[in-house]
Amino acid sequence: MMKRGINTLIWPYTAVTMLDKMNHVCVACEGIVCGERLDMYTAQASFLAEFAPGRPLLEMLVVARDSFFDEEVVRRIVFTHAKFIQDRFHL
Repeated sequence: MMKRGINTLIWPYTAVTMLDKMNHVCVACEGIVCGERLDMYTAQASFLAEFAPGRPLLEMLVVARDSFFDEEVVRRIVFTHAKFIQDRFHL
């Protein structure tokens, strides 16, 4: 999730990126959501599970976050095999 100064409603922009078959970064899912809440992350994960069947959620390797959720939330969203990275500075 990301909030920017140009976003006057302060609704977070959210995006999921992946590596394609040629190891190029591609956007798998993106949108504007009403708030940074667990149900918003769950909805995005459900969308990915349905519309990216070639990449099951269990195969996700990394989940990075800044402040909203922790490793427990990552597991609840079904990214059970992903490594959790805390990224407070958006490195």
